[in-house]
Amino acid sequence: MVIQKINIWRGKVYLLFDNGEKLQFAKSVFEDARLKVGDEINCEQKENLININEIFLIKASALRMLARREHSSKELKDKLKTRGYSAENIETVVAELVELNLLSDERFTEIYVRSRFSYKKKSPKAIYYDLLKKGVDKALIENELDTLDEEDVFANARELAAKKLKSLKARNSTDIPAKLRSHLAYKAYSTRIINRIIEEVRKEINNAEF
Repeated sequence: MVIQKINIWRGKVYLLFDNGEKLQFAKSVFEDARLKVGDEINCEQKENLININEIFLIKASALRMLARREHSSKELKDKLKTRGYSAENIETVVAELVELNLLSDERFTEIYVRSRFSYKKKSPKAIYYDLLKKGVDKALIENELDTLDEEDVFANARELAAKKLKSLKARNSTDIPAKLRSHLAYKAYSTRIINRIIEEVRKEINNAEF
């Protein structure tokens, strides 16, 4: 295959070969290859260039995603796969990003737990299952969740309970403790936390505060 024509447009390079085949490369990949019109490349060289170009594109995509927010390794891989990149090259790029500490399941888990716990008021159990779906190791999740104080967990659950109580009261609902228990169970709070809240609520109801 002999290069007949080279067009450069917006950071991309388009090569036209004498057999009618067309290839597209990132400009930096093309420049590193030092190709010019009249150069001949064989099939092995062509496949090597295509592979190098894909790795370049995968890395660029991954870095854009990581610039927006932290990702778990699995989450990043899954997103890259939807763009049609090869699994082997994705693994290569992800391994490099981990080695450079640009991608870290530990850092992702810490940020995710704090965010979902402090701002979303999610229960530890709910966060645990969320992170499992994102491919985070069980031990890593458990270690991070162990740093949460139970009284803070209770405070989050109590805040959710207060909002639900206000809604139930506005609708003149009956059997408030049972409905509140169901709501907190749905949010994956532990039985121990739920029982503490229900006990408080029963006292408040008996005192006609609710």
